[in-house]
Parts: sequence; C-alpha cells; structure tokens
Amino acid sequence: RYMKKIITSSLIVFTLLTLFYTSFSQAGDSEAQPFAPHLTEQQFIEQINANSTQDWFVMFYAVWCGHCKRLKPTWQELNQDPELKGIVNIAAVDCEDQRSLQYRMGVRGFPTLLHFSKGQMRQYSGKRTIEDLKQFLLSGYKNVEAKEIPEKGPESSGFFEPLQNSLITLAKKVKTDPFQGVIIIAILLIAVIATFYLASMLFDKVFGQVAQPKMHKRAASEPREEADHHDDEDDDDEDEGENDKDETQPRKSSPGRSKQKRE
Repeated sequence: RYMKKIITSSLIVFTLLTLFYTSFSQAGDSEAQPFAPHLTEQQFIEQINANSTQDWFVMFYAVWCGHCKRLKPTWQELNQDPELKGIVNIAAVDCEDQRSLQYRMGVRGFPTLLHFSKGQMRQYSGKRTIEDLKQFLLSGYKNVEAKEIPEKGPESSGFFEPLQNSLITLAKKVKTDPFQGVIIIAILLIAVIATFYLASMLFDKVFGQVAQPKMHKRAASEPREEADHHDDEDDDDEDEGENDKDETQPRKSSPGRSKQKRE
C-alpha cells in the first residue's frame, strides 16, 4: 500500500517538475536580443519622474510569461515605429531582475503596460494590437484615469512572491547548470516523497487507532449474531420435522363413523 502511494506521488512530482522545466527552459533568450530598451530601477528613477519632459510607455514582463512572449514582437514593432519617435519612448522592465521596481509600481500580473507622463502613470488595458497601442499613445491615454507615480512600494506584493522567486531561481539554475539543477530537483523529489510517506504513516496510525475499537466491537458481535442465526435455523428444522411427522401418521377414524359405514 505504501509502495503504491510512493510511486503515485513520485510520478505526480516528476510530471510537475517536467512541466516546470519546460516552461522555463527558454528563459533568458530575450536578454540576448532585446526587443526594446530595458530600464533598471536607477534609470527609471532618473528618467521617469515629475520633472520628465518625455512620455514613456513601459512593459513590465517576466521571461517565463507566455503572454509576454507573444507581445514582444508587437512591442519591438512599436519601438521601431517612426510615427512615435519624439512623442513617446518605448521601454521594458524585466521584473525578475528588477523586483523592487515591480513592487513599487504595484505590478502583480504580466505583462503590465504603464504609460508615464509628467509624473503621472496610466495603465493600458485594451487590445494588444499595434493599431490599438498606437491610438492609445497618440491620444487615448488622456481618457484613462491617472495616478501619481509611487515613490516607494512594499517589499513584497503577496504571500506567493517568495515562492515565485524561488521557482524562477531554480529554473535559471537548471538552464545554466543542468547537472546541478537535476541534483536539486532530485533532492526536492526525495523530500516530497519522504514527507508524503511519513504523512501517510501518521494518518494510518492516528485514524487506525480510532477505527480499531469499532472493528473489535463488530467482530465480537458477529459470533453472537451467528449463534442466534443457528438457533433460529434449528427451531425451523424442528418445526419442519414435526410437520413431516404429522403428515406421515395415518388418521384415526372414530368408532361411530366405522359403524355407520358397515350399516
């Protein structure tokens, strides 16, 4: 029983790790050929503030995000569009490398597209086609509610942020050093299986002790029920025997009737 649980849990964990590795296996490809100028937090502070004379349209993304990967060609085309030159600067922020800037801007989903103009920021939430993006940059952003650019943000945007960071770090480790990455995954797999095995033993021990008295009580009542059942069968056999005996005995006729027949 435990072996079956171990095998099942191992297959589940192995499948999840395989999917995880496949999702992150192409991480870092975009840094080799940037699709747009990338900003660090220091560059962001220097160029995007209340004193800025130029507008900026920044894509906050993560390299593992499928939606971000599909948007990169459009963003590159937007960056190279001559109609936007001198009107707005197109840039990008890799949230894996600029975590504090991500938290400061309140970015929780990817990609997040923010427009910055004169110390105010607006979030784009329309269609991600080149035509819709250009229309927003040329005039549409004025119809969107503006917010002040936050000076600082929380160090963490939620409970799952540390877990997300750990997974991304592990993915990068697997890509840069496959051998060490496989060792780490194997250790995690063994730890998960051991935890599952111990939890199963504890579960059986706790709930087995609770169910054991009920089983003993049931086992003790079964012989009594069987004895009662045998007694009922014996009574039925005796009744059937008496009925058979009555049927086999000849019927005695009364003397009066015999005399009437002879007459």
